[in-house]
Amino acid sequence: MASETDTIVGERVSPGTIPGLFHSMRTAPEPGTIDMIDLTPDGEDWSFQPQASSDSFATPEANALFQDLCGSKVHYNSRRMQLVLPASICSRSDWGIGQDTNAFEKLPITMIQFEIPADFPKVEFNVHRDPDDGSVDVRVTDFGEEDEDDLETEVTCFHPVIGLAAPEIGSDTGLLYRKGDYYLSQERMTITSKIVAGKSRMDLIDHETMGHTVCDGGVPLGHRPDFSGDITLTRSTRDGDRVSLDLEAVYRPYQKSVTRPAATDDYSFVTMCRDDENSCSDVRFLEPARNVDYSVEPASEVTGTTGEWYTDAAMWDGA
Repeated sequence: MASETDTIVGERVSPGTIPGLFHSMRTAPEPGTIDMIDLTPDGEDWSFQPQASSDSFATPEANALFQDLCGSKVHYNSRRMQLVLPASICSRSDWGIGQDTNAFEKLPITMIQFEIPADFPKVEFNVHRDPDDGSVDVRVTDFGEEDEDDLETEVTCFHPVIGLAAPEIGSDTGLLYRKGDYYLSQERMTITSKIVAGKSRMDLIDHETMGHTVCDGGVPLGHRPDFSGDITLTRSTRDGDRVSLDLEAVYRPYQKSVTRPAATDDYSFVTMCRDDENSCSDVRFLEPARNVDYSVEPASEVTGTTGEWYTDAAMWDGA
């Protein structure tokens, strides 16, 4: 039987905003945590009703902000994955794909997000709990097939806007600050890596670090660990040629990608960090940019400031 979250795995994005420019926003630390009320587990997934840990805000605007953030139920689906690419990759515009109507879509990509099919292979592991000190050791028992697992899927690509003179955007509440802007695009890719199959294991490790000393196969880990792994990305050019590249990807399981299907605001691609069993904090989200006047530089200057390693399309095998 399909779980409740299977029907809401898709991101809630305003129609017509992708491809497009988004403001990246983050809550300031002052409000503290958000309480997780009516937490409902569903296998590896869960949902809850957010509630501000404080009911006294300095301004009506601050109160309105948290009414938006806490006004609808939050759903976490374990099959959504976001990977950071430490070495940025070129956009598909470099292969002649795209409208090429502005400098934004030419910007390199530093992060991707996608959905993992329910029947995708998973790394098998067991959990050993020390009865004396309560420490936890998560040990892999089966990595699966020797070959890497292939996942062909629709990928949301995050292009950070760097190298462009951006207008200042302030916050009336003082509870939000702008981290920057992203141009978002979508592209069909094949992702080849064991890091995808290991998501459940990494999620469990992150969960256990909230209250225990945790080891990964005997190696001690700190609070909120990052996990890195090798991946191969395969893409198509306008001529239909398949090009691929081997690179590193980083998964941060503590940044939970959540969906708010009943919300009426424009906040999308929401992440929050779960602090303990009953609270979360550090809410981040994207908001469609409207009426933004960027001082657009020549595309060569824009792309030249965003990365050094894989921003040249000629570096991809088959290109």
